[in-house]
Amino acid sequence: MATLGEAVYWDSCIFYAHLKGEEHRAGELGVIRKQVAEFDAGSLVIATSVITITEVMPSKLTDEQVDLFMKMQERSNFVFIETNPQIALLAVKLRDQYAKPKGDGTMTPTLTTPDAIHVASAIAVNMSQLITLDSNDKPKKGELGLTKLSPQTERDYNLKIIRPDTKGQFEMDVSDGGQRR
Repeated sequence: MATLGEAVYWDSCIFYAHLKGEEHRAGELGVIRKQVAEFDAGSLVIATSVITITEVMPSKLTDEQVDLFMKMQERSNFVFIETNPQIALLAVKLRDQYAKPKGDGTMTPTLTTPDAIHVASAIAVNMSQLITLDSNDKPKKGELGLTKLSPQTERDYNLKIIRPDTKGQFEMDVSDGGQRR
């Protein structure tokens, strides 16, 4: 397995939040923008599965947003992780681990194929964190929120699946009474 060094793995939804300026929970867009600033400065590698190309659909973006997404991909510190047989087999294993039994003795997957490929891709390149906004279960579809996998992926693969970390994102200046900057 390869190692990328100082890098962050983005689920497709993080690209949408960045490109469209979507704030999902207070402070998360600020964290994403901070990572983009580090990426722009060349101090952070952004990695994602090649499947992100199919998930970040131009029809959901303006021409300017598509152009920004394309320009990100041209940077040397942007890495697409190719799906290969090892990643696909790990994705199958993950889908099986989170499947629920049906009455007929078969199993129903609760982890989508794209989500399983994202997790397997992050594991394959030894990422320590996969950043996502996907934390809510989707009961109507029978799907798990991606962050629900984190206890097991952290234990088995040293991979935390988390939302953008908003803890401590604001520095306090004690000289002016502790106001946020």
